[in-house]
Amino acid sequence: MHPDEGTGHQISFMCDDIRKTIDELRAKGVKIEGEPEDRGFGIVATMVLPGEVKVTLYEPRHALAISPQAIKVT
Repeated sequence: MHPDEGTGHQISFMCDDIRKTIDELRAKGVKIEGEPEDRGFGIVATMVLPGEVKVTLYEPRHALAISPQAIKVT
């Protein structure tokens, strides 16, 4: 989550392989706007969730605060 001028905060989701993740999400019916773009800090795409809520999905190119291996997904 990052501060966002004017709207309060912006929620972002990170992934290891954005193109693979986008393919998987689209196959499940998730709307992705356009194609991923390199923005320097990472490769970025926009997911459109129910209610037309836009959320950032990105593959980071910066140091992470926590190791991905430290996160357990169950």
